[in-house]
Amino acid sequence: MNIDSAKKEVKAFKRIDERYNEVYKRCIELCPDMRNLVEQISHINPPRANEYKELYLRKQNGDSKATNRMIEMYLRTALRFSLDAAEKTSLPLDEIFSEAVIGLAEYVQRYDLQKNRLFSSYIISGIHQGINAYIRQNSSYIPLPVCPNRRDSKSRKGKIQFGLILLYV
Repeated sequence: MNIDSAKKEVKAFKRIDERYNEVYKRCIELCPDMRNLVEQISHINPPRANEYKELYLRKQNGDSKATNRMIEMYLRTALRFSLDAAEKTSLPLDEIFSEAVIGLAEYVQRYDLQKNRLFSSYIISGIHQGINAYIRQNSSYIPLPVCPNRRDSKSRKGKIQFGLILLYV
């Protein structure tokens, strides 16, 4: 990594930290018991460019520190998504966050570099899956089928895809 790219990375980390400071404050306001955890998460370095590739190879060789780093570098993302879910559903933030971390850890274990998936996108889907499973089990909701707006009709070849909108009662 040359000096210019290192400077750009430091600037990007500062911008990310500024955005997450508001998330940290809101988390502590919503769940004061999580103060220590939130402070620890705030000090974790975000992922570096392509760091996951090196960590994946080390994880494949049985390095548990690499697995832990793969999990910890996305804890702030799990916290942000958990906060959003807690504010929308009025469910406890600490419990939603626990499920998000479980989803994150499961997806880190299942990740396969050879399948050419972008690690961050794959991990985020694991976080969402953990959160959504908790919400389905612990709140009243009505699933509604929806057809999302299609941006690129060529890639979907005219097929209609369905998702779920959750109405909380």
